[in-house]
Amino acid sequence: MRQISPIIHWIILSIFAVAMVFMLYLATIIFDQMHDEANEMFNERTLHLYFNQRLKQADALGAWVVDENRLQINHPGYYTLLYLEDGYLVEQVSETNQILEKSGQRIAEIAQLTFRSEGQQIIVDVIHKDLNASSYHFTLISEVGS
Repeated sequence: MRQISPIIHWIILSIFAVAMVFMLYLATIIFDQMHDEANEMFNERTLHLYFNQRLKQADALGAWVVDENRLQINHPGYYTLLYLEDGYLVEQVSETNQILEKSGQRIAEIAQLTFRSEGQQIIVDVIHKDLNASSYHFTLISEVGS
């Protein structure tokens, strides 16, 4: 019976090791892509559900103001402000209708945010961090102030 040379053993072992490293590298790339895609989808769902819930909850108040790329909801005794800060949609609840930096709750990560009102409709234009644009249209019972 003929013996296999130790050099061939090392070559086969080296090929196996390189193949395993390459497989791990591909797996990390695929995992990162899946993770980024899941985060983007989560942000988009969060934005849609958040605006839908927030706008329907406060619609009966009829105290909406769209001003300076922010949405202001006037509640009895306090204000809710929705605006963009440091790449995040931020909700600030306070006794003043002025934006107090770093005092709001971050909702979702986005690149750009614009609020518009057309009659009884609030239109929220969002550019996500991956530069995909979305536009959310909400029809309200109450009239929106500008």
